[in-house]
Amino acid sequence: MKSWVDLGRYNCDQLRSLVSDLLKRVEELEKDITLQRGTPAGIREAYSITKRMQSDWEQIDRMELTIQKQSEYIGMLAEHIQKLSIILEEHGLGDYAPKF
Repeated sequence: MKSWVDLGRYNCDQLRSLVSDLLKRVEELEKDITLQRGTPAGIREAYSITKRMQSDWEQIDRMELTIQKQSEYIGMLAEHIQKLSIILEEHGLGDYAPKF
């Protein structure tokens, strides 16, 4: 079968046989995967996946901490800007007023 269009050429019995063959192949692949999990190669692959996941979570934690620190810094800057704004409203520019 080369494409979905080829399905029109099959009768029901041929399609059942095709599906049955595909299911058998899937079952064989699942058995191979199950057997591989207990082998050293399967264990190494599982360990590798686990380490990558751990590394990803650590990176996410670092990013979250960075975002939190940046948010705190932005908050401090906003407070400072507000204080400067109040000083400007109360005292004006003083001697720093531009002359036109």
